[in-house]
Parts: sequence; structure tokens; C-alpha cells
Amino acid sequence: MEPEVNGNAIEWVDCPECGLPAYVLDRFVRPSTDGPLLHAITVCARMHRLCTTEETAGQIDAGST
Repeated sequence: MEPEVNGNAIEWVDCPECGLPAYVLDRFVRPSTDGPLLHAITVCARMHRLCTTEETAGQIDAGST
């Protein structure tokens, strides 16, 4: 069984900085001239806390669990 945070399963991805396991801390949408962009904040085992667009961090999948 997956650990849960606030009733939602934790999403594990590769850290965009070092490649170690990271979890998605938050997701949000920001406007842009090309339309809304989905962003994700990730935190990894080395405590890299990064905010990337999901377009940039292609390994982050909104539907993964």
C-alpha cells in the first residue's frame, strides 16, 4: 500500500536535478502567453526543492500514482 499525504497517494518521480527519488509536493497552474502551464514542486532525498513546468520535467505524469 502507498503512503498517503492528505488522503492522496504520494507521487514519486526522478529528481530533475540529481535523478534520485523525489515526491511531488504541490501542483499548480500559472497563466502564460501560450495558455495555462502546469507546474510541480518536487523534493528529493538530497533535499533539492524544485519548481518546474511539467513540460520541462517530462517524467512527471499528472495521472501516475
